[in-house]
Amino acid sequence: MEKLRKADQILPTRAAGYIRGEITATPLEFAKEIRRRLFNRLRQRRISDRAYELWEQGGRPMTGRDLDFWLAAEREIDAR
Repeated sequence: MEKLRKADQILPTRAAGYIRGEITATPLEFAKEIRRRLFNRLRQRRISDRAYELWEQGGRPMTGRDLDFWLAAEREIDAR
């Protein structure tokens, strides 16, 4: 997996921006939100990587099949 950019390594600062000034958010809610967003980001990356593999295996068609590859990759990743 590619190295994280320096900006992505500053989680508390970035995650604070997601809460958008909600003073009532508890530390547990904050941690859950960070976890959820990180999980979604990892899931999207895995789907993207797998869709690319499927595209290569499918002969690298130039147009028209990108959604097919993405959905197939999404089904595979979610089935795991």
